[in-house]
Amino acid sequence: MFEKIRKLFDENSVKNCHFIYLKKNGDDFETNFISFGKSHWSNDDDLNGDHIFRLMSMSKPITAIAAMQLVEKR
Repeated sequence: MFEKIRKLFDENSVKNCHFIYLKKNGDDFETNFISFGKSHWSNDDDLNGDHIFRLMSMSKPITAIAAMQLVEKR
């Protein structure tokens, strides 16, 4: 699976990629991760699992709009 992701990364202009794979194994979960690219555009450090990312999500505004529309329909 990771080979396909690496191929897509190499073929596109993505600067970095951190991929987490979660698999349920009975009552336990198996996790794997792989990282490609550089940690920051101004240095040459490779990306690894120790880096911290800011995740910006659009789910909150979409959920808020959906909730307002539901209230409006009442």
